[in-house]
Amino acid sequence: MHMPNKIIKKEKAEEVKNENWDLSYDTKTLITILMLVAVYPVGLVLMLVWMKWSKWVKALVALPVLFMLLVPIFIFLVLIMVAIRVLFQPSESIKTFDMVREKIQQETVVSPTIMMISPTVRVIKK
Repeated sequence: MHMPNKIIKKEKAEEVKNENWDLSYDTKTLITILMLVAVYPVGLVLMLVWMKWSKWVKALVALPVLFMLLVPIFIFLVLIMVAIRVLFQPSESIKTFDMVREKIQQETVVSPTIMMISPTVRVIKK
C-alpha cells in the first residue's frame, strides 16, 4: 500500500513541472502578434490555436489568406471564360480570312503541271 502513494506523488511533481513551463496569456499574445508581423503563416496558426480572440477579429486577421486564395481562382475563371469566347465565337478577321480563302480556292485553276491563280482575284471588304 505504500507504493501507490509514491506513484501519485511523482505524477503530481510532473504536473507541477509542466505548469511552470506554461506561458501566460500576455506572453502568448505578444508572441502571436510578433509572429503575425514577422512570419504571417506561423502567426496565423498560433492565433487560431492559442488566442481566445473573438471570431470577427480572427476572420479579419485571416482575410489576406482568403484573398490570396480567391484572387488566383478568380483570374483562372476569367481566363477560361475569355478562352471559351475566343474559341467558340470567331472574330471578324477570321471570318474575312475564310471568305478570302474561299474566293481564292474558287478562282484557282489546277492543271497537271502547275497551279495558277487567275488574274481576277478580288478582295471582299465589308
